[in-house]
Amino acid sequence: FVFPHAVSVSPKNRIIFVADQGNNRVQAFTHGREYLWEISGLKGPQGVTALPDGRVLIADTDNHRVLLCGQAGPCELFAGVTGQRGSDAEHLSFPRSIAVDRAGRVYVADHDNHRVQVFDASGKYLSTIGGVWGAGEGQMRNPSGLAFGPDGRLYVTDYTNQRVLVYEIQ
Repeated sequence: FVFPHAVSVSPKNRIIFVADQGNNRVQAFTHGREYLWEISGLKGPQGVTALPDGRVLIADTDNHRVLLCGQAGPCELFAGVTGQRGSDAEHLSFPRSIAVDRAGRVYVADHDNHRVQVFDASGKYLSTIGGVWGAGEGQMRNPSGLAFGPDGRLYVTDYTNQRVLVYEIQ
C-alpha cells in the first residue's frame, strides 16, 4: 500500500476492501488477508464502503466522483461528474468518505464543498447537509469522515474545524 486511506468489510462475503490512495486503486482481500483483485484506474481514492449485496462504493477523490463497483468491476458512475469539480447538486469536489444509512441512502463527504451530499440507492440526489463554509451552526469546513452509529445518527468529522458533528437522520 501507499497511503491506505479507508477500509470496509463486506457483510455478505467478508471481503476486505482497502482504498489504496497512493497506488490509485482499491484492493480486495479475503478475511484471511489473501489478495483477491483490485479495482484500478482511480485517482487518489480515499473512501470505500462495502454494501450488503457485495458491491462497493468508492470515493474516487481526485476524479470528483463516486463509483459503484461489482466484484472486481465493472464500475459505473454513482455520483459526481468524472474529472469535473463543481458545487451544484450534480457535482462533487474531492469526495472523501461514504456511509449508508439503514434505509439505503448514501451519504458522501463532499470535502471542498463543505457539505454532505445525500443520494438514494440508485445515485439520485436527495438533499444536502451543510454546504456553508464556517464553524457555526449548520456549517462545515472540509468534512472528511462519515459513520453511522447504532442509534442511526450520522457522525461527521469536520476536519478544518477540528470537531465531530452529529446529525439525527429521519
